[in-house]
Amino acid sequence: MTQMIRAFFGIPIPTFISKVLFSLLEKNQHLPVIFRAVHELHITVQFIKAIDPVDIPKLLQNTRLQLQLIRPFEIILTTFEFFPSHQNPRFLSMGMQANDTLMLLAKEVGQAILNTHYTIEHRLYRPHLTLGKFKGFPPIFLLENMPDVLPNHFLVDEVIFYQSNPSREGSQYTVLDRISLKI
Repeated sequence: MTQMIRAFFGIPIPTFISKVLFSLLEKNQHLPVIFRAVHELHITVQFIKAIDPVDIPKLLQNTRLQLQLIRPFEIILTTFEFFPSHQNPRFLSMGMQANDTLMLLAKEVGQAILNTHYTIEHRLYRPHLTLGKFKGFPPIFLLENMPDVLPNHFLVDEVIFYQSNPSREGSQYTVLDRISLKI
């Protein structure tokens, strides 16, 4: 029997935004947050709890087919927020402006996963950029003290397929493949 792996499709955050966010996070090390590594910042598109590695080539083929009509598009990050909600804050994240193309991308990647005979999340997709996980309940004033002027928009021209390896220090991500969005 083959060892199943955890994997997900995600949108990488460009270096110029990651560096500004990392600088900001370094200045806020006193906050009760375990911050992600700057090179691991991404927007999750679809997550797969367990996939047999032998199915990955078929999954990637199906995904490329589903995404062939999606062109590069812009994402605009908005404000810092508690995720999944203000009442149940588990993560510090950044929200983003409503984006029909991103929603379509998530739907098409989900269809590719279904076409490969794996299940997808059935909750409404709520895109966000996770910055870190809270250690305990965050102070309510936290979001009020975060700056609202940051580089906030970037072009999405690829989707990355990552393997996720959970550990005590947090999940480690390995890039398994890249799918370019055609111009």
